[in-house]
Amino acid sequence: MKGRALRASVRAKWLSPSWIDEQLAGIAFKSVYEPFAGEATVSRYFKRAGKRVVTSDLLESHYCFARALVANGDRFVSSARIQEWLAVIRDPAVATRFGPWANRLFTPEETIWLGIWNAHLARPEVDEVERALGAVAVAQTMWYWLSFNRRELGNKPLTPALAFQHYLQTVNTWVFNNGLPNQALRGDAYHLASRVEADLLFCYPPTDQGYFEYPEPLALFESWVKGDPNLVLPGSAAVIPGPPTLGLPLTDPDLYAEALRRFLGRCTHFPVWALAFNDRYPLDEAGFVDLVKEFRTSVRVASLTIPTGERGAPPHEKLIIAR
Repeated sequence: MKGRALRASVRAKWLSPSWIDEQLAGIAFKSVYEPFAGEATVSRYFKRAGKRVVTSDLLESHYCFARALVANGDRFVSSARIQEWLAVIRDPAVATRFGPWANRLFTPEETIWLGIWNAHLARPEVDEVERALGAVAVAQTMWYWLSFNRRELGNKPLTPALAFQHYLQTVNTWVFNNGLPNQALRGDAYHLASRVEADLLFCYPPTDQGYFEYPEPLALFESWVKGDPNLVLPGSAAVIPGPPTLGLPLTDPDLYAEALRRFLGRCTHFPVWALAFNDRYPLDEAGFVDLVKEFRTSVRVASLTIPTGERGAPPHEKLIIAR
């Protein structure tokens, strides 16, 4: 796709949830729906702020974050379960499942442990919430390893078992109950949005790149969740037939606008919209505003420049608030 390399960092989203909340000051809302929720960072913020939160995402790895930390409010990984998951499984099929990553992304020992944890969490006695909590801890462990392995494969301060144990205990501290019936949905937001009831739609939509340049750590985690080290993410290998859809690669701004228009058309029942984007998206501010005005009469734009430390001009984050 022409121009992809020039927007290599378009995958990043820099808005802080607290800044978003500041821009919503004076707007009364008790519930939030976040489609394309990713790791549910914004949803977790709104949950802590006492809102009822509903998330949705197509990827199972993202669903794990929301199921563990948004919908779940009172379940933790027990000490007994942690010890079970630290037990070695001496099955060659388990040990070699993630072998294609060995000596390239992870050490051979690390890939063996990834296979072991995948097998432990797949056992029938592990319920959905425990599996989600365990998966989030695996994600943290993988990203810990990658922070070293990008420079050099080798030893880490923590052994694989100790690192996993540490992150399981850390994930337990992230669980809290706000006393509201929060939900985590997995599936296509185009189909789910019309069935969700909430006061506020917060949407930071996918870019025109879809999964084409999905961040490697997140792509690896999705592959791990699926148990397939060679997983191909949707749209990253071949064109998927059908109308323009957010989350899939789109070849020009008009197609992206149509994909966003199709989605927003399913969200007209939400009283307030908060639509986030940045200046590395295929549509500029005027394009986003014009599209939103097709559905809403009251539109306000807030912006924030983010010093990221990356080369080039810092990104300008935007938030459209529409009613």
